[in-house]
Amino acid sequence: MKSLFTIIFSFIFAFVLVSCGDKEKTETEDKDPVSDVDEANDNDIEDEKIDDDTDNGETEDEEEEELLCEGIDVKSEEDIESIKKCVEITGSVIFESTDFTQIELPLLEKVKGSLVFGSYWDKVADKMVGEGNPSLESISLPELKEVTGDFSVYNNPAVTVFSAPELVSVDEFWVENNALLESFDAGKLENVTGDLGIWDNASITEIETSSLAGVDGFLWVRRNAMLEKLSMDSLVSVGVDFKITSHDTLNTIEFSELGKIGKDFYVRKNSKLPTSMVEALKDQVEAKDGIGGSVMITDNLED
Repeated sequence: MKSLFTIIFSFIFAFVLVSCGDKEKTETEDKDPVSDVDEANDNDIEDEKIDDDTDNGETEDEEEEELLCEGIDVKSEEDIESIKKCVEITGSVIFESTDFTQIELPLLEKVKGSLVFGSYWDKVADKMVGEGNPSLESISLPELKEVTGDFSVYNNPAVTVFSAPELVSVDEFWVENNALLESFDAGKLENVTGDLGIWDNASITEIETSSLAGVDGFLWVRRNAMLEKLSMDSLVSVGVDFKITSHDTLNTIEFSELGKIGKDFYVRKNSKLPTSMVEALKDQVEAKDGIGGSVMITDNLED
C-alpha cells in the first residue's frame, strides 16, 4: 500500500513539473526578442522626433524674429546688420548722420512706418531734423514694395544712385537736395497716398515713373538744375496742386493720361520748356475732369 501511494505521488509530481516547464517555454517563445529591440528603437526614434520638433520650433522662432523686425534709428554697422535679414519692419527706420558709403537691405519688402535716408521733417516738432549722410553714395532696396509712412531721400550730397525697382506704394515720397544723384529707380510705383516732391537734385537729367497712376496730395517738381525730361505717362490724377517750377534745362514733359488736378496748376520759370506744350497739357486736363484751382503758366519758353 505504501508503495502504491509512493508511485501515485511521484506521478503527480512529474506531471506538475512537466506542465510548468511547458508554460515557461510557451511564455519564452511568445516573447520575441526582436520585437523588444524594435520597440526600444521606436521609443528612441520618437524621442529623437520630439527633440527634432523642439529644435525646429526654436529655428522657426529664430527665423520669425529675423523676418519681422521693429523700427530703428540706424547709427552703426551693428544696427544695419541687425535688419539685413528683415522682410517686414514695424516702426520707422532712419538713416541719419551716418558715415556709411553704401546701404543695401536685400530682403526688405515692407515698412509699416517711415523710411528715411538723411534729414527729415519732424511733424511733431514741426521742423527739419538732422544733417544728412555726407558719405553715402548708393541706396539699394531691391525687394521693397510698400512704405506706409514717409519715404524720404533728403540731403545726401554724395549719393549717385537710389534704387527701389519693386516699390509700388508709399505715403509721402520725397527726393530732395541730393547734389550728385544721377538717377532713381522706382519704376513700378503706382500710388502715392500723400505728397510727391522732387526738389533740388542738381545732377539728375531725367525722371520717369511709368507706372504711377495717382498722387493723392500735391505733385511738385522744382529746381533740378540739369533736368531735361519729366515723364509720368500713366498718371491719371493729382489730388491737390500740380507744380513744375524753376528749371533751366527742362524741355519735355509727358503726362498723356493726366485728367484731374484737385487744386492749382502751376508750370512756371522753366526757360526751355515750350509754352505750347504746357498749354496743351492744361487743355487736356480741362477736357477731362478738370482743374479745381487756379492756373499759372508763366516764364517758360515762348514758341
